[in-house]
Amino acid sequence: MIEIDVGQILAAVGGALLVGAGLWLWWQQEKKTRDKKKREAEANGWTYTPRGGNLHRKYRHLPFYDGKQASAKHVMRGEFRGRPITMFTFQFREEEYVRSRLTGRTRDSNNDGRADKREVKRLYGVVVVGLPTTLPKFEISATARRRKRAIEERTRLDTVAGDLVGDVVGSAGRMLFGKDYTGSKVETGDQAFDEVFTVRSTEPDQMRALLTPEARSWMLKSDNAKKYVVWCDGEEIITWGTGTDTAIGKVKANYLNDLLDKLPAGQLWGPPPA
Repeated sequence: MIEIDVGQILAAVGGALLVGAGLWLWWQQEKKTRDKKKREAEANGWTYTPRGGNLHRKYRHLPFYDGKQASAKHVMRGEFRGRPITMFTFQFREEEYVRSRLTGRTRDSNNDGRADKREVKRLYGVVVVGLPTTLPKFEISATARRRKRAIEERTRLDTVAGDLVGDVVGSAGRMLFGKDYTGSKVETGDQAFDEVFTVRSTEPDQMRALLTPEARSWMLKSDNAKKYVVWCDGEEIITWGTGTDTAIGKVKANYLNDLLDKLPAGQLWGPPPA
């Protein structure tokens, strides 16, 4: 005679119901977000696609990405201030150390000499503005933000030899994956600017010509210039941040366009759009 464990059956059914409920709630939220993004895209005269296909592969070189299961979603494309724009959410998963809220130190709940880790989902809003002509690869970032990013990357190693290992791993990663492919550090000769911003480029002389006194003065007064890192891969100018709302994306897009307007127009595409 077959014995039936009613408790196990109820537990299995309950578990399935919870999973189903969770998926249903996720889909309702996802559908709500898709509908909102579609309306916003249409209001701006842009196209919208819920999924980005292989778009994440094109931008996996961006320095914030250090994980797995990457994907692009909520992709908007069109024109903004007379220039081609792509706006999307870059999603991926990565491991991070579990730290004590009191001390900030890593935890070892199993007492096995290995710090506890957990997997977390990351979302970044990426904005890309197309260029009609090829520019040198470059990166512009506020020096304070660059230092913070370097500290965060080193603390991931969490070892006594963290600085040494971090330098070795970082160098190897840059050679293999191009995380820092934007070239060597560029000094503009403007002490006030060079103290606030770190500029890297494959073509230092051309970068100095692009960063005119007017452009440097404007950046020093711009809060967004100190907030957002800018990358140029030669054909596009790119920035990103943890905010994924369309309104925040337009703030980033305005900053990129403002920056391009300040660069010598003759070297880019003629007079800036009215």
